[in-house]
Amino acid sequence: MTPQELKNSILQLAIQGKLVEQRPEEGTAQELYAQIQAEKQRLIKEGKLKKEKPLPEITEDEKPFEIPEGWMWVRLSQIWGVINGDRGKNYPSKSKLSNTGIPFISAINLDGRTVVEDDKLLCMTEEQYEKLGSGKLQKGDIVVCIRGSLGKHGVYLFEKGAIASSLVILRSSFTHKSIDDFLMLYLDSPVFSSEIKKYDNGTAQPNLSAKSLEQFL
Repeated sequence: MTPQELKNSILQLAIQGKLVEQRPEEGTAQELYAQIQAEKQRLIKEGKLKKEKPLPEITEDEKPFEIPEGWMWVRLSQIWGVINGDRGKNYPSKSKLSNTGIPFISAINLDGRTVVEDDKLLCMTEEQYEKLGSGKLQKGDIVVCIRGSLGKHGVYLFEKGAIASSLVILRSSFTHKSIDDFLMLYLDSPVFSSEIKKYDNGTAQPNLSAKSLEQFL
């Protein structure tokens, strides 16, 4: 078994809940899910979050394996908001970016763990940043590529920034470190890879829509 195959095997066991013993005192997924939804409703009432469209129910046929008691299947956007970048008239062209200012990241800046700060990291001015209507990054956001290098990802560690059109932002409305830790494990796992294959539109340029990503198990 190669090191990569071993890593995939361990991640698969972790995602299936088979790597460690389940502890009742840690609570259930259903309890945590209820807390997340309550927090979402609070933010919606305060106008800080948009009301979401209902997602399709998860059928038994969709579930790829059995999970432990106290776990539950959800669709990705039931936990994390999926945020697109601004692709309108204010989208900055590469010729108008530089090596100083506010980071404007693309897939080339992601290494599977974080956003790499090197000479490939292009930046925008404060004025360009302020004109953007969406796709603005916050520290701790998780960024995923949905065009080209599908699934390439990393955590954003700077205070502010913006994403290129090939990326989306995954942002939790619930402050719970283990949730985002689990998401990073999930994004490395064979489960995520199989979901990509299911939803990739199959054109010459690998492509996922944000709407498809929202439905990932």
